[in-house]
Amino acid sequence: MKSLHLIYIFCFLLLNSTKAQEIFIFNQTKENKLIGKHLSIFIDQSNQLGLKEVIKSNDFKISLNEAPNLGIGNNNYWVKFKIKNTTNFQYLILSVPYPILDDIDLFEINSKGEVLTTQLGDQYVFSKRIYQQTDFLFNISIPTNQTNTYYLKIKSGEQILLPILIGTPENIIDASFKTELIFSVYLGIVITMALYNLFLFFLIRDRSYLYYVVYIFFIGITQATLYGYPFKYLWPDLPNFSNHTIIIFPALAGLSAIQFTRHFLHTKIFTPRLDKGLFLFAGAYLLAVVLKLAGFHQLSFKIIDINALLLCLYCFIYTIIIINKGFKPAKYFIIAWSVFLLSIIIFVLRNLGILPYNDWTNYSVLFGTSFETITLSLALAARINELKKDKERSQANMLLALQENERIVKEQNITLEHNVKTRTLELSNKNQELNKALITIKNTQVQLIESEKMASLGQLTAGIAHEINNPINFVTSSVVPLKRDIDFILKIISKYELLNQEFKEEHLQEINQFKIDIEYEYLKEEINIILQGIEEGANRTAEIIRGLRNFSRLDEGGLKKVDLHSGLDSTLLLLNSSIRDKINIIKNYGNIPSIECQAGKINQVFMNLLSNAIHAVKEKHQNENNGEIKISTWEENNEIVVSIKDNGTGMTQETKNKIFEPFFTTKGSNEGTGLGLSIVQSALETHKARLSIVTELDKGSEFILYLPLDNF
Repeated sequence: MKSLHLIYIFCFLLLNSTKAQEIFIFNQTKENKLIGKHLSIFIDQSNQLGLKEVIKSNDFKISLNEAPNLGIGNNNYWVKFKIKNTTNFQYLILSVPYPILDDIDLFEINSKGEVLTTQLGDQYVFSKRIYQQTDFLFNISIPTNQTNTYYLKIKSGEQILLPILIGTPENIIDASFKTELIFSVYLGIVITMALYNLFLFFLIRDRSYLYYVVYIFFIGITQATLYGYPFKYLWPDLPNFSNHTIIIFPALAGLSAIQFTRHFLHTKIFTPRLDKGLFLFAGAYLLAVVLKLAGFHQLSFKIIDINALLLCLYCFIYTIIIINKGFKPAKYFIIAWSVFLLSIIIFVLRNLGILPYNDWTNYSVLFGTSFETITLSLALAARINELKKDKERSQANMLLALQENERIVKEQNITLEHNVKTRTLELSNKNQELNKALITIKNTQVQLIESEKMASLGQLTAGIAHEINNPINFVTSSVVPLKRDIDFILKIISKYELLNQEFKEEHLQEINQFKIDIEYEYLKEEINIILQGIEEGANRTAEIIRGLRNFSRLDEGGLKKVDLHSGLDSTLLLLNSSIRDKINIIKNYGNIPSIECQAGKINQVFMNLLSNAIHAVKEKHQNENNGEIKISTWEENNEIVVSIKDNGTGMTQETKNKIFEPFFTTKGSNEGTGLGLSIVQSALETHKARLSIVTELDKGSEFILYLPLDNF
């Protein structure tokens, strides 16, 4: 509605004169009178002048229009006029039917020189108005055959249009009701079209209808905002918000129009380059909203005006292009858009004074948007029909293609049947060969898995033999000195027995000398040390046997509650011969519950992962003593997490991708079969577990095992 208003800024001075102001004579009461040509207008560019200074000013210029258009500016506008009342009606109403003015103050100077002031505008709450109407209505009192002088002070961040009417209260109120009636009809059309197309959207599920409903909604509420109805009925106590909606709603209407146009006209298909240009207009609308919220009212209003004008011209261009490409529904679109623009042009010409200020010109935009709403609804229907015809044509072409394919298929079936029989016989022979090969592979797989287990068993056997050998050797080497020391003790005991039979002083001296000779005090300490060593060796042997017993459940298939820490410790104990003092084992065990699983398979997983970690650490650090393996456990998201992290050789991404492949190994030919991690993967699948690997070449690897608590 506000498109093209920007040009008003340049027209104001051209439409004014310096001739003497005429007094408006109110001489009949049957209709309201426009007094635009009896106005004198003064622009206060300093925004500082008061009424006294303005009265003394000689810079007032006579308006030549019935409804002066002051354009968009940040100045105070002063309007002076004189009214002589020749009727018997003393109480009249001055009406300014332009609801979006921010501030409009009326100063009345009566015949006695008294000044009466009334302040209105949409920056005040609606309840402050004398009359609860969207138009600005002022009570004025002029005795019969007397003349009063009036000054209006006006300031607004939007377009300023001044249609000023004088009439009796009855006529002015009737005019307001007439406007409300016309707008009610318009609103009924908008709501009807919105509900109708919303119903079609739910029925057809075509998003064009939904975009159109959104567009209708914002067009309707934009027109309602320009007439002041949302401020009156929806947010009468929020003048600041109402002032922002003057920009926000037109911007949203423009954005929804862009989206509807793109989807309805298929601009992305027909005019892809021009389609991208629409985003510039959308960006301009968003910029206008941001500027309005930031306080740049005039600039945001100008951007809205200019953007709307350019968008209309842009839509004309690509709509004509799309029509030329054969898209018939675009004709309805350009008809609707043409009528809408024509109504805008009529509205603008009225504001410029070229067309008269009457009902036809006042409500031209409402008529234009109503026509556009109905026509675009018809365009949607035409679009659906066009799509339906295209679908029918496509189906017909598809049917012909299917018939042709059916003929070709029938001709080929005879040849294919012969080829199929031949091929079926060949496949049957191949299938028998594959079954034999499959049986062979399964047998080989079983043998390989057993081979891997035997390799693990061999590794365990060597480690256990080495671990048991140490405490056994210590016990064996302690037997001879222990036997000797016990013989000395027995000799002392026998001498004491002789002393009991016949006590002689020389016998007692002989016993004491014997104790000195055999170093009796040291002998007792030595026996105690030997016994402690034997006890430690026995305990060490028992610990190894206990760890072997825990780990020896490799072939247990049943489920049972298992302490994972015990399994890890048993595995480390059996691998101790490989670890020794060259690798530092760090245990960071968390507080985790026992888990129901197949203990033997889980221990086999620990064995393979720890063996690989030990090999990687030894390969990198060799004879150094700075190798490290860190074992951590914790509970997370109903899972038990076991992390085995080493500072060994690490792996490349290529190696990481292959480690679960059977027979793939990075060890030497005599060090592994390449089935260890393949067996680990099989065990994880059995327990619905998963394994995550974090590795970096020359920095080490971390294998993170996730075992679900509610596995079974």
